[in-house]
Amino acid sequence: MTLPDFLAQDADGEIRLIGHRIGLYTVVRCYKEGYSAEKIEEEFPSLPLDLVRKVIAFYRSNQAEADAYVEAYRAELQRQAAAPPGPGVLKIRQLMDKLRQAETRHGSDPGWSNLPVLEKLRRIENENGTKAM
Repeated sequence: MTLPDFLAQDADGEIRLIGHRIGLYTVVRCYKEGYSAEKIEEEFPSLPLDLVRKVIAFYRSNQAEADAYVEAYRAELQRQAAAPPGPGVLKIRQLMDKLRQAETRHGSDPGWSNLPVLEKLRRIENENGTKAM
């Protein structure tokens, strides 16, 4: 698919609107959900209405190729969502669980509620004799 000057494909294959982090996938998805150009502009105020109209016109002129791109993008999003969480995510979840438990134990202590999160985690570590972070 040949892209016009207002769209660019990055190294990861994502097609974005020039000067924006919003991609072709997002605009096409909204359009296919029945959003008008004006509604898309309202949802994404950084996008000028003229640009939204250009993207929709590009989509309508290249519908088969753009639909194939959108479906491939959607499949990749679903693949990533289904992937098991990595060790960093698991560690954060564990820390959040410990923090929730400590909040329950210390919830009535005003000194606790005013502490920064990192200090709370340090104290949890000291309470348990384990490394929380």
